[in-house]
Amino acid sequence: MGRGEVRPQVDKVEAIMNCHVLAKKKRSPLIPWPHWVVSRFVPQYATIAAPLTALTMKNQRNPVNWTEECEQAFSTLKTILCSSPVLKSPDFDERFRVQVDASAVGLGAVLVQGEPGEERPILYLSRKLQPRETRYSAIEKEGLAIRWALDHLRYYLLGREFDLETDHRALTWIESMKDHNSRLTRNILLKDVRENDFKTFGHSKVFSELVSDLKDLEETGILTSRGTVRGTLYCIAGDNLGSHCIGGFSENFSSSQYFCRYCLVTRDEFQSDNPNVCGPLRTTDKYNDAIERLQNEDAAEGVKFNSIFNSLHHFHVCQPGLPPCLGHDIFEGILAYDVALYLKYFIKKKKWFTYSTLNRRIYQFKYCLSDASSKPCQVKPLAKKLSGQAIQNWNFLRLLPVIIGDKVKDTTDDVWQLTLQLKDVVDMVCAQKISVSQVAFLDVLIQEYLESRKALFPSTTLKPKHHYLRHYPALILKFGPLIRLWTMRFESKHSYFKTCARNLKNFKNLCFTLSQRHQMLQAYLSAGSLGQAVLQVEDSSPFYVALYSQVIQDAVREFGFTEINTKVTVKMSYKEMDDREQSNIRRSIAKVLPDLPGSLLNIVEETLQSIGVETTEDFQFV
Repeated sequence: MGRGEVRPQVDKVEAIMNCHVLAKKKRSPLIPWPHWVVSRFVPQYATIAAPLTALTMKNQRNPVNWTEECEQAFSTLKTILCSSPVLKSPDFDERFRVQVDASAVGLGAVLVQGEPGEERPILYLSRKLQPRETRYSAIEKEGLAIRWALDHLRYYLLGREFDLETDHRALTWIESMKDHNSRLTRNILLKDVRENDFKTFGHSKVFSELVSDLKDLEETGILTSRGTVRGTLYCIAGDNLGSHCIGGFSENFSSSQYFCRYCLVTRDEFQSDNPNVCGPLRTTDKYNDAIERLQNEDAAEGVKFNSIFNSLHHFHVCQPGLPPCLGHDIFEGILAYDVALYLKYFIKKKKWFTYSTLNRRIYQFKYCLSDASSKPCQVKPLAKKLSGQAIQNWNFLRLLPVIIGDKVKDTTDDVWQLTLQLKDVVDMVCAQKISVSQVAFLDVLIQEYLESRKALFPSTTLKPKHHYLRHYPALILKFGPLIRLWTMRFESKHSYFKTCARNLKNFKNLCFTLSQRHQMLQAYLSAGSLGQAVLQVEDSSPFYVALYSQVIQDAVREFGFTEINTKVTVKMSYKEMDDREQSNIRRSIAKVLPDLPGSLLNIVEETLQSIGVETTEDFQFV
């Protein structure tokens, strides 16, 4: 190694020329050099050495059967190694090129720099195909080679543009294929970021390409038929941990003094006698001041580093640009812990009912519509929180007065009133539409709830999520109804996986099966519309006007029909849709009120739509 080059040592090359093959594989390697040292100098090493590496497998006899194919592979490797191959050191100011290839037995890749015809190899990669991978088709093997190569070379390529070269042209139109299988789509969808990559490369490196595209959208925009349209980033939806990670805030919610990304309240102030206390709101200037102080501190006012998204012209994490998630803050946080605390009070202290009675009523309750698929979970006596998922806990609080209302012997009890108050807070926060006056009332309601919660249960400390609730009225005025920004809309895809698992009834390698089904669904949805077309055409072929009579040619000449934009079909069907198919809301109304006249049905549907009811879940909530 030296002068920007890496080459085999001369004495080692002479030793390779004079080496001999070992007769046995036991206790010593068959090939007298380590493959991990040689492979970096030999293109397609795994493919060339496949006959040799096959002899080292456990099912091979000892001593090995040295065939002519093995001798040829051994001689080829010696010839390549003795031809003084040279590797260049990478120049990170120059553009990288990745060349990949796949054969019937292995994968290969080379990282190069330089103009075509003058490439300087930097690193050779190769590996042998697994037995199951040898059954892949050619395009699947090439796609696997790309994913494998980019994964191993990510330390060179992450955060910079590079060229990818393959000799398989089919991969260039994979995005437009309709019948591609899960192995192909899995390669295309592999754009996730590993959690360790944040620690290894930093946030700026990981998000650099995304921010670059957003800047281009701000400055250059998109050219449309109506002119140039420019856009920018409005907000980033996520849970508390993800939002703090992206915003550069402290991710320690249990002991950090500054735990809020919206204000500068401290933990000591929050745990004082006033649970409604809020610190000065975070602003861009205060955030920048904290960044300057980071040179002498690990974290200044809860800020650990400057978010790369702040480099955008019209976005800053303190505008605010990181909205809360109702699912994590309320349904899996405040609601889960507080309702479990209140139930313990009703059962242990008031003795109005027992856990067995409560769980029996939860089980026997007649749920309908969307509630039937998200029934509340059983309440465990020793648990400090409800064990259900977000939507299950939401349904439990909403139906709680109906489930145990008759068991409440004193409806004026402070804790029972506190439970109903929490229900009112959740109903208003989750509203699809809310007026400014209702936001003001919500602010008062939240303050009253936190004060009562602190007074009635002083030994059970409030959590940071209780404090985030104080900012909800102001955040609603900023972002609108927060129900439209919660991350449960992303996690709702889990219901698809649950349905697949129940219907397949095969739990062997379940992750692979679910991944396969999901990728097939994504491929189908990406190939066309989300629903079945009203006009369905089958057995079509291009329209070649020259094949038809002169009368037909004269008739269609002015319409511009060509084989590119026109199809001829021998079978076509029209799917007629009635009112119930056109409106999910109308169908839900008809199920609940089957005897409602048509005129009143129209009025009810219009009224529900006017207040923001757009889905069956919205209808069930109303």
